[in-house]
Amino acid sequence: MDVDPIPTDDAADFPFYTQVHSLYVPFYPCGFDKPLTNIAAQHLEPLLNHYSPVLRGVLLSYTNLNLSERPVQASAINPPTDETPALLRSVDEYAVGFAYLTFDAHMFKPARGKWMEGVVQLQSEGHIGVQCWGRFNASIEAKRLPKGWKWVDLKGDNHKSYNQQAEEEEEEEEEEEEDDQLDGEELQVVEQVHTTGYWVDASGKKVSGKVRFRIKNFDVGLAGDYGYLSLEGTFLNDDEEHALQKEERELERKRRSRQNPGGLLRPMSRRVPEFSMTKFGKEDEEEDAGQRTVFAKVTGKEGDVTPDD
Repeated sequence: MDVDPIPTDDAADFPFYTQVHSLYVPFYPCGFDKPLTNIAAQHLEPLLNHYSPVLRGVLLSYTNLNLSERPVQASAINPPTDETPALLRSVDEYAVGFAYLTFDAHMFKPARGKWMEGVVQLQSEGHIGVQCWGRFNASIEAKRLPKGWKWVDLKGDNHKSYNQQAEEEEEEEEEEEEDDQLDGEELQVVEQVHTTGYWVDASGKKVSGKVRFRIKNFDVGLAGDYGYLSLEGTFLNDDEEHALQKEERELERKRRSRQNPGGLLRPMSRRVPEFSMTKFGKEDEEEDAGQRTVFAKVTGKEGDVTPDD
């Protein structure tokens, strides 16, 4: 079982995009003194570091704002400022005006097969937890880890003396200090305070530091008052992943058939791993709860997210 070669930074297809978006939005008179600053505060600031159904991704930052009666990109030569006149549309003489807010959106848009990079934060016999770019949590099942990785149960090491364990831990720390560097930046190494064991790679080295993997599945939805993004990863290549998914579907079909012989099968439910979830904060901060965007659960599919033109 071979995994696809890990790409270099230039070749890795990470799910980051810069896209031009135009939103037709209302603008209240209280912000007319600084149009660009205030309309961004009204409509874009609340979206930062949240999943937006409209933008189909997590808005990381925005640049090149323009406010106009038609969708027009900001001029690179003479970019608009708060002093630039902006023409708004009045509807039925309401005080609020309408205009197009055009901007460059710097987005994180997950999709199956996209590469992710992060630091291993949690290890258990069933999965590893990775925090990607200090922002997004992801979980990788044990059966989707690279070939040769093995789980070391600490209960099995009880025959070792305390000094032997201390010497091995000291050697591992020295190796990590030497190896945990990438592009001149020292990587964060997380030590779990309480654990039943840890993973080692094919060479027997304890798994830690940065890893790269691809997105197997992602979910977006609501959990109580919080919006969330769940990311599940895989180290397997496409053929191995498809074969494993086929095997999982067959096992699930047999399990459900035994539970409901001759009856109707309930829709298959899937438990989202806790560490795979990134919570975005309470979604009830908008003034009008009736107009709050409650986005339905979205499950990633092959080719379901593509960069806008």
